[in-house]
Amino acid sequence: MKLRVIEKKNGKFYSEYYSETSRGSSWKSTYKNLNSITQNEFDTLEDAIEECKRFAEENCDGKVVWQGEY
Repeated sequence: MKLRVIEKKNGKFYSEYYSETSRGSSWKSTYKNLNSITQNEFDTLEDAIEECKRFAEENCDGKVVWQGEY
């Protein structure tokens, strides 16, 4: 699982994830608060990074421990 934070022109930060194991591999929004209209919008970079960490801990069943190319 890869994680990233995007800063939009409106000054807000958006947390996203990418999983190679899911169908239709593409960047998708993380979800913090289901009562919010925009699930992954944050006022600060730090809050968006914390959401990425929280999302990964709750949704990732493993992590890359080695990667290389030959």
